[in-house]
Amino acid sequence: MTRRARADRGVAFILVLGVLAGLLILAGPFLAIALNDRDVARSVVYEAEATAVVDTTLRYARWSLERGHRAHEAAAGQPTSGDIYATPDWDVEQEFAVSLAPTDKNGKPLLAADGAPLLGGADPRGRMVDLEVRDAQSRPHLWTSSPFLIAASLGRSVLVADAEADAVELQLESGEGFPLTNGALFVEGERITYEKREGGLFLGLGRAAPPSGKARKHKAETWVIDDRARQIAMLPWKSPRAKGGLRQPHAASAAKEISLVEGGLLTPREIDRLSRDFNTASYRYGGDAFGMAHGLTAPIDPSTVDLAEGFRIRIRGNDGINEGTVLRITDGVNTEYGYVIQARRSRGSNADITLLEPTQNAYVEGRTMVAPLIRHPVNVNACSKETLKRVMTGVQITFGAFGRGSQLRVSEIAAGTFADGLIDARPIKEWKQFVETLDATQKSWTPLIPDASAVQCVLRNAVDAGDH
Repeated sequence: MTRRARADRGVAFILVLGVLAGLLILAGPFLAIALNDRDVARSVVYEAEATAVVDTTLRYARWSLERGHRAHEAAAGQPTSGDIYATPDWDVEQEFAVSLAPTDKNGKPLLAADGAPLLGGADPRGRMVDLEVRDAQSRPHLWTSSPFLIAASLGRSVLVADAEADAVELQLESGEGFPLTNGALFVEGERITYEKREGGLFLGLGRAAPPSGKARKHKAETWVIDDRARQIAMLPWKSPRAKGGLRQPHAASAAKEISLVEGGLLTPREIDRLSRDFNTASYRYGGDAFGMAHGLTAPIDPSTVDLAEGFRIRIRGNDGINEGTVLRITDGVNTEYGYVIQARRSRGSNADITLLEPTQNAYVEGRTMVAPLIRHPVNVNACSKETLKRVMTGVQITFGAFGRGSQLRVSEIAAGTFADGLIDARPIKEWKQFVETLDATQKSWTPLIPDASAVQCVLRNAVDAGDH
């Protein structure tokens, strides 16, 4: 009995360890579930708190921005010195600055019961938040901008020398922004593909690539743009998602859809640049996206025309229509859209408009109307210098003719000088001040802007972006 007792010694301890291990195995999942539930509950609470903080901040920002609404400013009475919230006829950049330190209607800080500022760094119960407010009108509208303006964010430059109709290479002043391989250029209605780019030299050209007509000679100093800019300008009705209508997406990233139409590709960096340089929602003067309609003065029959020089139509007047304009053509039954590569006044009040592609349907004069897509205006008091410079550079009076070179054109230097003058004169309160500011800037910087015609280019474009 003594030997057997000694042999069984320690068995109970082993059994206890086994039971404890079994219990641990059984309790492990319950413990994991309990810890996970706690983390889930915390994340839900944190998410709810973050949502509440963001919602509160946005509500406060909207309330703060209401002071800059036209009705509120008109009710404030006559403008007084330094009061930016009593100017219903113009806005300045400071009106879009939202202070995260809440103030009352008199502009005094709101304080907690202990006297500490609310939503400030001194509030121990507060949270750190950041808010950026930008005036949508301070940037061009992507879906109504001209391809030339869109190309400023992708690639555009001028020819160094004349390019013959059979040229197999092109030399531009700069190749910055253009794809290195397998890209396309667009110049005076001609689409030109290329195999590769070496700096500003484009090699392996494919002249008169579809959908353009025949190749033509291009003079030195003529602007050449990245063809993807033209594709973006045509995307609102070319995209399969437009379904035959005009669609203007609420995000610049929709520009990637050009790959569904003509195969153009945009990199993530280029999409980000478009998102920074443009907006997709801003104020429009009229309720309709299109401006004054012009009557068709000659019938259109796409089956019988020669497309070598493009698809030409004749309308009564061309106000608001120039190269790069999008047109709506409708007879009340059929409606379609076209892209203008040239617009020239002919005899009397008629104008010859050349479209890049033919219409799908035939139209007759008398009941067919042609209307241009309206460009969105840019707020000269709120936009950045880079935006001002970008929208003015290259503006040119061509009277609808090709091969104008640099005649009657706003240079990059002139655009930058005008931008500085306008920013120094802010706020621009009326048209007269705008004209006087440009005129004074040109006279003060005559060595940089020797030709006063640059002022006329800017003024005519400000009145009507579809002017010539």
